[in-house]
Amino acid sequence: MINVLFHYEAGPNLIGKLTSLTEQGLNVRCCDQSDDETFAALLPDTHVLWHVLRPVTAAHIRQAPGLKLIQKIGVGVNTIDLDAAKDAGVSVCNMPGTNAPAVAEMTLLLMLAALRVQPRLDALAAAETGRPMRKRRSRLKKSAARRSGWWASAIYPAPSPPS
Repeated sequence: MINVLFHYEAGPNLIGKLTSLTEQGLNVRCCDQSDDETFAALLPDTHVLWHVLRPVTAAHIRQAPGLKLIQKIGVGVNTIDLDAAKDAGVSVCNMPGTNAPAVAEMTLLLMLAALRVQPRLDALAAAETGRPMRKRRSRLKKSAARRSGWWASAIYPAPSPPS
């Protein structure tokens, strides 16, 4: 049985899915990133560490003599002491692209939010300075965003139906 320590606060649905991995020879234990005591107690028997955000230090690696792999759930490995892992013979891997859809969705969300708030910010700035802000909508008249119709709906949402 391979002991995996998932250093992340997992909800009941995820814990259920991880528990089912026992049939495949993986004993996955979850530990909230803020729970240092449980993390320290589980490290000595850990073979694989699934790492999310909290730094993995040389001290952590020394506490896990059976550790063979630190798997970063994400891209950056800057929160892992790579020299200590190399010295201990621990492999370190990342998972590029695991959060790409979420990043793309958040980028679009922020773009839409910025477009929705921009007229209000322009009005506030004009009121504060006494000078009207230049029209930004004119830049978008020929854009694909304007032709697609989402521009108007992002800034001027349809009125709610009467209750």
